[in-house]
Amino acid sequence: MKILNKEIVSEIIKKIENKEQLSRFDKIEFQNIKGTRKANILYSYNEEEIIEYSKCYNDVCYFAEKYCKIMIDDGSTNNINLRDYQTNILNKYSSNRFFINLICRQMGIDVINAIYFLHKMLFGININIGIISHKSMSSISILDKIKNVYKNLPFFLKKGIVAWNNKNIIFENGSLIDIITFYNKGLSIDKNYDIILLNEFSKIKDQEYLYKLIFPTISSISNSQLFIKSGPNGNCFFNKLVEETEDGHPNRNVFNILRTYWWQVKGRDDKWKQDEIKKLGSEELFMEEYGLYFIIKR
Repeated sequence: MKILNKEIVSEIIKKIENKEQLSRFDKIEFQNIKGTRKANILYSYNEEEIIEYSKCYNDVCYFAEKYCKIMIDDGSTNNINLRDYQTNILNKYSSNRFFINLICRQMGIDVINAIYFLHKMLFGININIGIISHKSMSSISILDKIKNVYKNLPFFLKKGIVAWNNKNIIFENGSLIDIITFYNKGLSIDKNYDIILLNEFSKIKDQEYLYKLIFPTISSISNSQLFIKSGPNGNCFFNKLVEETEDGHPNRNVFNILRTYWWQVKGRDDKWKQDEIKKLGSEELFMEEYGLYFIIKR
């Protein structure tokens, strides 16, 4: 079997871009999907790649800023330049088993989730990740971002692909990510996940049922993680969970929590706030969507 290296891969990529005929040894993409790597490729790392691989393995923030790019609307790609709160979230993910990310709208958190999950999948072995939400599209958005970031990585950081579709990704190292839609109380979890994200949790019906279904299983698996990402949504189970997570509550639980506010994005000032209030139609709605207030409807 042919052993590839950086120079050989560069030549193959040039052939692909020029639409030249490839030998069977030069077919490096999974199902001819541009930017992917098929499984069972032998690759020889050079010294620089070994050093860079080690740095990425040990530091998800280094991996994000040095190698991760995201596609924008015009089809071009931008480097990831982490904002302070995004770095904070990645560090919280890395250091907490149980974590609530209480966020407002339009903060670029799906990209951060995508980077963290991709990092775990690339540099771990048999890492099972599940994203559960009330609508498949909200979780598919994260999956699409994982795919976009992956395809723009240098070849030496990619793992070979076994499955690549709208519901999951599986790498040859056994790591996978699944999209799970929670419609009602009939949900069953047929895998032991190392990481579960309850995405847009406050919008899920039967939140308490889902939480009590997931929490005992994930907490029984050593080093597993449960993340909850959501904004407020009135007086719901998530509201109660947040209150119990905040420091000083008599029923303090095992979660850590981080609030991420609208003003943490550079350039968002009082004028921006007033413009958003006009778009939303009321200051009360702004305080729920951006100010992280649980507005109790009476």
